[in-house]
Order: sequence, then C-alpha cells, then structure tokens
Amino acid sequence: MDEVRDGVLDGSRDHGRILPRLLDEAYIMNRLLFVDTETRTIEATSCSILEVGVVLWDIDTRSVLSTWSSIVHREPINEAEAINRIPPALLVAGEPWERVCDRLWDSMREADVLLAHNAVFDRTHIAANGGMHMGGIPPWVCTFEDMDWPSVPGSHALTAIALAYDVGIVQAHRALADVTLMARLFERMAERGEDIRALLTRALRPKGFFKALVPYEERELAKTARFRWNDPIEGAWTKNVALEDVGLLPFRVQRIDEKGEPWLDPAFCNSLHPTELRNPPLRCQAPVKHSGCHVAAVSPTLTKTW
Repeated sequence: MDEVRDGVLDGSRDHGRILPRLLDEAYIMNRLLFVDTETRTIEATSCSILEVGVVLWDIDTRSVLSTWSSIVHREPINEAEAINRIPPALLVAGEPWERVCDRLWDSMREADVLLAHNAVFDRTHIAANGGMHMGGIPPWVCTFEDMDWPSVPGSHALTAIALAYDVGIVQAHRALADVTLMARLFERMAERGEDIRALLTRALRPKGFFKALVPYEERELAKTARFRWNDPIEGAWTKNVALEDVGLLPFRVQRIDEKGEPWLDPAFCNSLHPTELRNPPLRCQAPVKHSGCHVAAVSPTLTKTW
C-alpha cells in the first residue's frame, strides 16, 4: 500500500495512475490564444492591468490568425515601469478597461485553449479587474508550469525557452512582444515535428495544489521541479502538479488549498456525519479507502492525500 502519514505523501515512490483524466483526448484543439497582461503592481487590484496583448494562432497552418494589444486608460502611475517599459504618461491615452475587456473576451471565445506564461498571474489580475464574470471560456495552460520542455534543461523563463529553441528575442516584457514570442516559439516547435496537441493534452491533465516538504538543504529539489517559493503561499514551495505526476517527485508533498491549509476532500466530507465534521476523526494509522482515493483523516482537519 502507498505510504501516507499525517496527510503527507512520499513522492519518491511510484504511485502510478492516480485519477482518470477529466479531459477527453478527443477534445478539439485547433486555435490557441496567447495572452499576456502588463500590470503596475504584482498585487492584483481593480485597476492593476495597464496593457493586454493577444495572438490567436492556428495549429494546423502554423499561422497567426489575429493579433492586437491595447494600453488601458489609467491614472499616470506605473510602479513597474522599469520592467514593463510603459511610460505613465501613455496611460491617460489608453482605452477604457470595459472596452478592452470585451475585446479580450471576444478573442478568448474564438480559441480552444488559452495560454500564458505564468497563467495564474494573468488570470488573477484579469479576475481582479472584473474580467472573469462571463462563461464559455476555454481551458488555460500555463507554459511555465504545465508544459513539458524537453529541450530546455535550465531556466523556464519565456526568454530562456525561446533561446533554447533558437527563437530570437527582439523585445521583452511588453504584452504584444511576449505573446508574439510565444507564437513564434510554437511555430518553431511545429517545425521540429513536436506534437503540439499531445503536449497540450498532457498540460491539461487534472491537477492539485501541492506544498513541497523539503528541508532547507534540499530546497534546490523543489526549485528544479518548478515549485515557487513565497508565491502564492508565504514561506512555502508550492505548485499545481498533475495528479498523475505526484508520485514521480523526488520529495514528499502535501496537497493544500489556496490559503495553504490542508486540502479538504468534498466527497469525504459529504460521507461524514455532521458531528464528525465538527469533531473530525483522530489521526488514522492507515489511509482510508474512499471513492477510489486514499484519504487520511488528520485532527483537527481532514486532508486528502495522494
């Protein structure tokens, strides 16, 4: 039996297939939308987005179908000017966010998959700016976290990946420049014969949010596995990991929620009597088999473990 202790899984063991994929392999993927936002701060606020850029790209023809970018009308304040190179004075001439948001939504609905490098950043800022209220949006893929890059042994920064594929870099960090670079990168992947649909299908596998349980001396293991330090959980190495891949990690991990608390399995909670939810069972000495998953009940919280 897989070894689970105190809501923690020993990731060095081979746990095989954990859950069936939720994504049907027949899911049609023809058009990709590369999305990038430039912001005035790291923190997502209701007026943090300063610029949006998108490229709609067709897989079969390896061609750009449409592209646009827009500066958003804001107060002339840009704390990140040194990074995104957007002059504050330019913001007063930008388009109203509502118009940019509508145009962004129209572009998203033309695509089968949305891609961004550090997608959680862009999604969080778009949501904070009131741009995630409509339905009919295709799935997101993070090209930093979700994609496998066999040709990239080191840094997974967008510029490093592009250079590893011999894609030249003209400009970086403006929204249109970044999404154009992503489109050129995928064009180069297609030229090399890489199966883009297969890579995206793999990237879209079901995931969970995990914390790496590594001592300070072994922190490079988490870094190499592309776990993030202090982002978004302070004082922790965290990452969204495909459930199938958890057992391949060379260190122990714990599944957590977005607040950093042990993840609570809804199916397991629904199976408990209300008194058990108020007073969860004491620590189990062995995993509890429930609904095809191994679940360990740990006082004072319940944690699903993989």
